[in-house]
Amino acid sequence: MAKLKLKFRDISRMTKKYPYTRHLPRTQLVSDKEFEMEIVSASVSSAVEHVVTWETQFGGIPNVTVSIAMTSGATAMENDMANVNVWVKQATATNCTIAFSDDFTGHINIQAIRFT
Repeated sequence: MAKLKLKFRDISRMTKKYPYTRHLPRTQLVSDKEFEMEIVSASVSSAVEHVVTWETQFGGIPNVTVSIAMTSGATAMENDMANVNVWVKQATATNCTIAFSDDFTGHINIQAIRFT
């Protein structure tokens, strides 16, 4: 399993700071490896399978995670949809096929990451 280490770094750490002025940190996220990442939120309507196409093609097959997104004001029918299992059936560099255990209507969140 690959790991990625992220740190917050102050962009202005090398600039002169005068003691009588307030310094607000300007941070950026720095990683120890290069990676490609895409996050997608999709709506599905009465489907057993759903195909998601990536905006940009990955350099190889990414690691994909998918989950069902429930809203705070969900109706009784939407709460029943929470009893549906979701999994990644196939993942390629250009798209991903997501499968459901029953007909599903609702929103899903997909995260794909690939370390280079």
